[in-house]
Amino acid sequence: MACAGWFTLGKERMSLASIRSNRTKLALAGLAIAGFTMRVWGIRYGLPYLYHPDEPLGAAVALNMLKMGDLNPHFFGYGSLFFYLNALAYIPYYLIGEIAGFFHTPADIPSLQQFVVGVGRTLMPSQIILGRLVSVALGVLCIPVVYWLGSRLSNRQVGLLAAALVALSPALVLHSQFITPNILATLMVLVTLATLLHLTPQSRWPSYVLVGMALGGAVASKYNAAMLGISYLVACLTLHGWAALRKFNTYLSPLVAALAFLAVTPYAVLDWPTFIKDTEFHLSYYTVTSHPGMEGNTLEFYVRYLLGQHGVFAFMGLLPVTSYIKTRNRNGLILASFALPYVLYVSTLRIRNDRTILIALPVLLIMAADFVHMVWQRMARSELFRFRRPAQAAWIAFVAIWLVYPAWQAVEQNIRSVTPDAREYSRRWIEASVPTGTRIAAEAYSPFIDPERYEVTYFSALILNSPEWYVEQGYDLLVLSSGAFARYYNMPERYPAEVAKYDALPARFSEIARFDQNGVIVRVLSVGRDHPR
Repeated sequence: MACAGWFTLGKERMSLASIRSNRTKLALAGLAIAGFTMRVWGIRYGLPYLYHPDEPLGAAVALNMLKMGDLNPHFFGYGSLFFYLNALAYIPYYLIGEIAGFFHTPADIPSLQQFVVGVGRTLMPSQIILGRLVSVALGVLCIPVVYWLGSRLSNRQVGLLAAALVALSPALVLHSQFITPNILATLMVLVTLATLLHLTPQSRWPSYVLVGMALGGAVASKYNAAMLGISYLVACLTLHGWAALRKFNTYLSPLVAALAFLAVTPYAVLDWPTFIKDTEFHLSYYTVTSHPGMEGNTLEFYVRYLLGQHGVFAFMGLLPVTSYIKTRNRNGLILASFALPYVLYVSTLRIRNDRTILIALPVLLIMAADFVHMVWQRMARSELFRFRRPAQAAWIAFVAIWLVYPAWQAVEQNIRSVTPDAREYSRRWIEASVPTGTRIAAEAYSPFIDPERYEVTYFSALILNSPEWYVEQGYDLLVLSSGAFARYYNMPERYPAEVAKYDALPARFSEIARFDQNGVIVRVLSVGRDHPR
């Protein structure tokens, strides 16, 4: 009878564990579906026009690999894994097109038209959608990896909360919709951290090889992932202490990482001069070069950006670090040893943008989810029973608010992505109102003006030339975009000369049309009519 009782109890426990496991799987599947929906929602952004400053590069390099059969990307601002991954995706794209009769050779795939930053067009939008779908898939893959990391750090609840934060993150959603290496690098950072958390004192050389492969792939996505080296050192020291420095496996992972990097960035050796030139430029770019609108006040920018994306949750990830140190929480220390040094480092750079901070964001969210659990556990153990329930209810409400906030941000972001902005309205107005053959000067981030109908010249900024120069050269219209001029007006104390030059254009020429929709402003000035003031 006793045996039967234990057997029944064992079955009940197994059944309860099975129910919990199924619920977790269903919840994770739901988060993956929600994350996919958020990411695929705005996938047609701008098409057939290309507004993103970096996206045409990623698509063009991958397409040229297929069309020309040249595996050299001829660009090494970041590793080549991103280019090869997208080039592989274009192989079935070409084969399906060949079967359908659209292509006869890879050379039949149309090239992108790119005139200046933020002004381009694709003659076949499906080629851009495919590349964006690759990014969507990479972004969705981040969700289960984050769940695993959160579960390994604490428990399933922490994993699910972290996965929800990542699934609904407006920043991660946005960068999962472009053909850029940022979301690939984010995923590879998470995968590398997962391999580090998987190491145990009993791990043998295959585990260290896996770590090296992941680390090499992360650096081959974007070079700033090399900061993972700190996490690797922490992982080894927390396993073996200083004795790790005498173990062969400790040095195996960096060796494999170097080989993995070269395996997916082979032209770092085969085209050494270009690799060195591009790498040196991009290393110096963030520290000494100038990029108007993206320089100075770096720490303030990242604080404002993270607050805008996730509110206090983005900074709650910093709070459990002291607990990790006190309790010698190995998994927490590994995660924190990447996120904290990385955030501190990028906050000291001259150039700042959302892409740079992105790879640390999921890690901060995982640690924030762990802090939520820590507070909940402390409430559950509190002796103040009378106030425990109200406190727990308030904490649940607090967490729910800061979970809904980024979700709503992501929804609004997607709505903006599928809503035409001033570039589309001004393009239509030009086609309907401006005579064919008109000579037009336009700047970066302005509307795509059909070069077959108009004699159009694009400049990075129209203030590169004086007002009189445009008169002398016989231009009829000037087209200005807030994507080019707003960066100066947002920081007039830093760019007084540039603001004065922009002010001189409407002071000299009359404004015949102005468009202000969906956060973008386009101004059309007539060179043919003086406008004295």
